[in-house]
Amino acid sequence: MEKSTDKLPFTVPEGYMESLTSRIMDSLPEKPRQTETPVRPIDRIRPWLYLAAVFTGLLLFFRVIADMTGTDNTPSPTDSLLVSLPEAQDTALYEDAYSEEEEYLDYLETEYATYILTEEWQFPE
Repeated sequence: MEKSTDKLPFTVPEGYMESLTSRIMDSLPEKPRQTETPVRPIDRIRPWLYLAAVFTGLLLFFRVIADMTGTDNTPSPTDSLLVSLPEAQDTALYEDAYSEEEEYLDYLETEYATYILTEEWQFPE
């Protein structure tokens, strides 16, 4: 088969492209005209009402949670059962624990220091 490079195998009929646009527009259905709907005042403020409702709901939600957890500084029935420690007692407990740790470390240091020194004296040079 010979390839023809100088001529295209397909042709378009005469005058086809000139009337193409009018034929396409004639075959489309007629689009009905849309009437503009009037904007009512409630439609303008509806998003703001929704936003206010959301914030009101969040405020009520957090107020209920705060009431359930008792963070409003009113005494609850169980407050009388709580024991409070003065500030000085807290630090005294911490200082006692610190001194006990120091004493233990001093003990370990003296015991192992004497042990290491006695081993050094036992080996001949």
